[in-house]
Amino acid sequence: MSLDREALKRVALEILNEIGSAHPIGHQPVKVARYVIAVPRGKGAEIEVMFEKDPADPPHFWITEEAAGILAGGSIKQTKYPSGDLRKERGKDGTPLYGRHSALEKMPQLGEADLIRFTPDNVSELGAIIGQIVAASIAGLR
Repeated sequence: MSLDREALKRVALEILNEIGSAHPIGHQPVKVARYVIAVPRGKGAEIEVMFEKDPADPPHFWITEEAAGILAGGSIKQTKYPSGDLRKERGKDGTPLYGRHSALEKMPQLGEADLIRFTPDNVSELGAIIGQIVAASIAGLR
């Protein structure tokens, strides 16, 4: 099933609201939604997820490389963001730049970790990402 970008984002947010709770630092009004996913089975690890809901951008899911599991390196559009690349670039004033979406920086699990940003193109890919996040929580991964 193919949905336009806005419909895909709406579906993603509905699912995330159903399976997770708002992160303690909250959502941003327009750009991102931050979640904690904790499945009450298995080892029950809480998984932090950031979802870019900004109408100007594609739907992006940010999760740790560990939580990405079998999706890492697969066919869903993705970009790796190794923790070793953080603060390598400097701003005009010489201050180190974070190097990722700034809304991630204060999230305890995601802020300094090796991350993968997934960009689903359709409902099937969206389902695979959500399924992997739930599986990672059940398995106790972060």
